[in-house]
Amino acid sequence: MFETLLPYIIFWGLGLLAFAAEFLFPARQVVYRSVFLRDLVALGVYNVSFNFLLPYTDRIPIPNYAPAGFSAIPVGYKLFLFYIIEDFGLYCVHRLMHTKHLWRTHKWHHYPNYMYWLAGVRTSIPHIILFNFTFVAARPVLVGVPSLVFQLIAVEHIFRNNWMHMNVLLEICVVGVADCHSSLSPHSPQR
Repeated sequence: MFETLLPYIIFWGLGLLAFAAEFLFPARQVVYRSVFLRDLVALGVYNVSFNFLLPYTDRIPIPNYAPAGFSAIPVGYKLFLFYIIEDFGLYCVHRLMHTKHLWRTHKWHHYPNYMYWLAGVRTSIPHIILFNFTFVAARPVLVGVPSLVFQLIAVEHIFRNNWMHMNVLLEICVVGVADCHSSLSPHSPQR
């Protein structure tokens, strides 16, 4: 049972840390009482959609482009290459979503005029598929890594998503999507 709850414990634990940072260094006033319930529903829809779609997106046939001897490479090098591939994919997908052709898959994410750590879960089903595809496309370089590595990647993804959407004055990008969301500027598609 603990293994089933662990992702949720990690998500809410990191969320509480993000909330503390927002409380200490707020960029804007957010009336959490008026938005939290709505984003909690969005989180529920996201979880149901993600858990429904994950078995299908994980079966997308990606050729094993890693060379035969790649499993002998140290885990650190594989992780470095994984993040280069995944981050470039996330950057490209995010940029494409800001074009007039894919904006409809992404606009709900930017619709509200407030930003805080839980806002990153406002997504559409095509948005979930496109973003998960970048992980699936980068996964072949992780051939032979221990399963713990995948759990650590999941924790890092949660941290990164919270970081990019936090309502804080700190505007620092860490490893992740190249353009950080800002609570100080609105987003719109480039047409």
